[in-house]
Amino acid sequence: PASSLLPDTTDPIISIIFPVDGLTIGEATVTVTGDASDDTKVAQVELSLNGGSFETASGTTSWSKDVTLLEGSNTLTARATDLAGNTAEASATVIYQPTIITNLVVSNGETYEIDTLATDKKVYIDRGFKFKQVPAVLEGKDFIRTANADKGETAADFITFDLTGEARVYILYDDRASVLSAWLDDVAWTLDVITQDTTDVLRRVYYQDFIAGPVQLGGNAMPPMSGASSNYNVVVAASPP
Repeated sequence: PASSLLPDTTDPIISIIFPVDGLTIGEATVTVTGDASDDTKVAQVELSLNGGSFETASGTTSWSKDVTLLEGSNTLTARATDLAGNTAEASATVIYQPTIITNLVVSNGETYEIDTLATDKKVYIDRGFKFKQVPAVLEGKDFIRTANADKGETAADFITFDLTGEARVYILYDDRASVLSAWLDDVAWTLDVITQDTTDVLRRVYYQDFIAGPVQLGGNAMPPMSGASSNYNVVVAASPP
């Protein structure tokens, strides 16, 4: 008797890798990435934003698609289709909260991340340390996630960025420092009564108020610094703080 092939009824598998579900980001344009697989072949991956029409992504088993988020909560839905027309979907919610920080530049070429500060978030882009209980005044504020490998930087213009409005800039500095970096050891910076603990070290908190425009911060180890063995972080709160 003639043989017949069984129809393919197995759905593909798809996942969204970035952004992770629940992430808050400060940039409107984001590249959504993910993976997909199938027992035969993934024919197409598409992405929908906030229930809109599906648009074709680049790639299949490894895919990506640029989207422009709306302010507030956004729902991303990815759909994979195999050769037999079977489909599967995955979704993630991402919150777009416009940041007051723009044009962030690190003088050594490193790419720092802008996030919002919260308990259990990562301190650095290159270490697993996390923030412990975040003081209310810092909770949810724009935060620059630096690299601990840059703790030895000495440039006077190590970090530069622009503020879109008036803001209070906080520096979370290694509590072990016996002598501050020259740029931070200035009357313009005030030592706050609060501290910020991490799974690395306790941080002293310094702050200064700025108008809209450029901000320049020096390197962690700018002379005559002594004792600060972990790099600092930056938190920015739009005025009023």
